[in-house]
Amino acid sequence: MLDINDLWDSCDEREWLAALGGSWQTLVGRNDPELAKSVQTVDLESVRRLGIQEWYEFLSRYFQLQFAGKHLQQKLKELDSSSFEHLFSVKCNLVATNESDLADTRKCLNLVRSPRIRGLDYPGASGLLALLFQEWFGAASTRVLSSLCKIDSLPEKRKMREVCDG
Repeated sequence: MLDINDLWDSCDEREWLAALGGSWQTLVGRNDPELAKSVQTVDLESVRRLGIQEWYEFLSRYFQLQFAGKHLQQKLKELDSSSFEHLFSVKCNLVATNESDLADTRKCLNLVRSPRIRGLDYPGASGLLALLFQEWFGAASTRVLSSLCKIDSLPEKRKMREVCDG
């Protein structure tokens, strides 16, 4: 596998596909592929129909996909510190989001990130938004963000460093 700086400068599609394939294998290897499929096939309409318990279960599965090891346990404890009713009110606000609201990324992130859904920081919140509003949002894992921070020639490196350093 190429160093991230070499990959960044590469125009060889095979090298990029190999890197992307390795990233997906790491994610699936860490988690149950069925879990990944169950979370990634969710859309806004299916979330609209979720009841209180089902919404909590979805969030729990999402956390299991996003986080690993001790970090997962800490994040699940944070999620569990919220009442089901509070989490459900977040879901109701989320599914009521209109296009004008979606155009305001910060507003949308603040709708779902901690303390609204405890345990979700910016990367986790952006991932949830990307699942539900695929036409509006995309997300990058903390591993991707960390790699971007290591790219010497990245023009946005200073801004990325702010994100990486929290």
